[in-house]
Amino acid sequence: MSNVTILCGSPRPDGNGMTLARRLAALIPGQLSIVDLYAANVRLCRGCGVCASGGVCPLGGDDFLPIMEKVAAARCVVMVSPLHFSGLSAPLVGFISRFQVFWNKDVTGRFPGVAALLVTGGSEYPGMFVAPRKVAGAAFKTLGMPLIGMVGAADTDRVPAGDNPDAISQIDALAGEILASLI
Repeated sequence: MSNVTILCGSPRPDGNGMTLARRLAALIPGQLSIVDLYAANVRLCRGCGVCASGGVCPLGGDDFLPIMEKVAAARCVVMVSPLHFSGLSAPLVGFISRFQVFWNKDVTGRFPGVAALLVTGGSEYPGMFVAPRKVAGAAFKTLGMPLIGMVGAADTDRVPAGDNPDAISQIDALAGEILASLI
């Protein structure tokens, strides 16, 4: 049985991205954990450098470590975000900022799962999902988790992601890739 953790960086827990995430999770057997990053108390990295010198991050006491325990236990982690000015949402980027502590330490084998990214955008323009993929790819690389796929659903102001046959097809294919990687 797999364990899927969804890191929801959407202000709408029942919006387009989570519609796709729930479909993806339904295709992967096992336990599902959804983390609402808008509701989580995760402080932003201050770039103090304490972790770079081997110290313990002084930002403890928030929700970051409990969320990272879910990430560490997951076989698959899915980041979900709408596009905000061509980038991932602020709560998701803020959460990722705390990965600095892992950048400064060897985390090989600590995060053994695979990763995926689901991004939605109300409009449609060339290259709209390039920057979010790069940020998520760098974040997951820091954790030692391969980003095995991304689904980008564009034009959701006109066609909701759950009604977009291309997005649904991409989700189904991504579920197959995830399942194959978990064998």
